[in-house]
Amino acid sequence: MSRSSDRGQTDPLVALVAVAAVGLSLSAYGGLLGDALAPTTPSPAPTLDSVTDDIAPAGVADPEHLPTLSVGEATHVSLAVRGRSWSVGPTPPEGGTRHARQRLPIRRANGTVDAGRIRVTVW
Repeated sequence: MSRSSDRGQTDPLVALVAVAAVGLSLSAYGGLLGDALAPTTPSPAPTLDSVTDDIAPAGVADPEHLPTLSVGEATHVSLAVRGRSWSVGPTPPEGGTRHARQRLPIRRANGTVDAGRIRVTVW
């Protein structure tokens, strides 16, 4: 007759290997699932910050600096104020784009500053 303390026990090394295998399986599944569900379009927020710093170093955007911007192949930047607009970059496609925008003071041709908007579209 066997003692009751011998039943239901396993070797500690085997239990550790099983726990490690389950943990590695879950982390691999989570990593693959995250890659499969990740958005294919990049975030426009870092580009918006970078462009704003380039064309408005003192806090007021100058549309004359817009053509000197170097934007990527999949980036479109536009400024708009009181019915006037300026843009640089290729025309965005119809679908699959993401954009970010914010209000920004824009210097107009006659030297006045008006509230405008900057918009960055990426795809």
